[in-house]
Amino acid sequence: MCGPCAARLEPLAGPCCSLCALPFSGGGPDHPCPRCAADPPPFDGLRAWGPYRGALLEAIQRFKYGGDLALRRLLEDLAVAAARRGPALPRPVAVVPVPCTGRTLARRGFDLPALLARRVAQELGVPWRPEAVRKRPDAPDLVGMGAAERARATRRAFVPAEPLCGTVLLVDDVVTTTATVRAATRACLAAGAGRVTVLALARTPLEPG
Repeated sequence: MCGPCAARLEPLAGPCCSLCALPFSGGGPDHPCPRCAADPPPFDGLRAWGPYRGALLEAIQRFKYGGDLALRRLLEDLAVAAARRGPALPRPVAVVPVPCTGRTLARRGFDLPALLARRVAQELGVPWRPEAVRKRPDAPDLVGMGAAERARATRRAFVPAEPLCGTVLLVDDVVTTTATVRAATRACLAAGAGRVTVLALARTPLEPG
């Protein structure tokens, strides 16, 4: 990414949901968003580097859909920065990526959450567990779905595949409605994890108005 574009990268700032990191407009302290207050997530907290818009959105989409592999190091560095920023995360015993289906991996040739998780695991000095949770091959593509549709589509999308224990750090690239990370967290807990925290590159903000 060129210097001017990198300078446009926007980290999360200001108040956000204390559970799912949904950015709020205006000032004030962090607090649970209405959804988390009504339906608390199964994970213990979520940390994201920045809002999914502007230069960060462009970089992620260029990498995922345009195959711009030169952006890999930048995106991995942002994930590590998110893990290190703010209060220390509970030290995990394993780092688990939110998995994709085999057809998605075959189409793209890479899996961004797995790459991010591996780099974060290396930086933290803990095991990278890319096979601990698997996505069902018949799980639908979530692009274009609303929150209710995503919740229904992801309810049984993930299954535990290897035993886990202790605190697990679950890594995704973009968190939109939290439906995916909620479902993947439940699979981690079913695999034996004691608690799950979530790390993401980007968090989708509320639409204006």
